[in-house]
Amino acid sequence: MYLEDAQEEHLGKEIEGKVILTKLIDRVAIFKAIGLDANGIITEDLENADFVDLTEKVIETPIMIVNGENFKKLVKANGKKVYLGGKDKSIVIL
Repeated sequence: MYLEDAQEEHLGKEIEGKVILTKLIDRVAIFKAIGLDANGIITEDLENADFVDLTEKVIETPIMIVNGENFKKLVKANGKKVYLGGKDKSIVIL
């Protein structure tokens, strides 16, 4: 599910069971998305401090950071099913 704006106040029940694709997301929005049972998060940008905080908390929800080219490809695949392999850091569009 592609979200242009993934700020905390814009996240609701519609993300439950979905993988969120957003250009930029902060720590607060990530924790809200996890609390709303998002299946994963793919982003192009996440501040390093936020990434360190997530690593320390041992979050099981896959959070992937991709480059701009791959982000554009994923936006085009919006609505398709996707598999996120958190351990091997893979994204497979089904």
